[in-house]
Amino acid sequence: MKIIHYFLLAILCFYTDSLLTFLSPIHIGNINLIFVPHLTLLMILLLTILKNTNIALILSVFLGLLHDVYFGQIYGVYLFGYIIFTLSADKFLKVFYRDNSMIYVSTLILIALFEIFSVMIYAILGLIDFNLFHFLFYRMLPTLFLNAILLLLIRLVMKVYKNKRHPIDMK
Repeated sequence: MKIIHYFLLAILCFYTDSLLTFLSPIHIGNINLIFVPHLTLLMILLLTILKNTNIALILSVFLGLLHDVYFGQIYGVYLFGYIIFTLSADKFLKVFYRDNSMIYVSTLILIALFEIFSVMIYAILGLIDFNLFHFLFYRMLPTLFLNAILLLLIRLVMKVYKNKRHPIDMK
């Protein structure tokens, strides 16, 4: 039954991610700030660290394919990226499952590495012009800011859900 809940949560995160994408870019004067939400990757990484890696891998394949089909110019970037970062979170971050601040920081680091991974693939294939200054200040920092806020919201919802008592638990 929990697998259905994870699947529905993954679909909700994917569509929320799609809606948040429409907020970007934000124009401030002649500067374009690009906010890239990675809500689906955040959910997959937290599921990997805190719950079950096998379910997270299944969701990585499903959501990676879904993301590539709907938004990708090249099929497989998000599919393989989600799988690689799910396995790296399982290998390196599973030991921090009790330390919330370490999970928070390491998840944001993985989001930054995923952003670098996806931009580098597009730059190597010649689909985008890569400028390090513009990437760092106009894309990476706003992306990390947005995903830090999203991660805080996810952790608050998880905390409320975890502390909520059900009538069956009272006996």
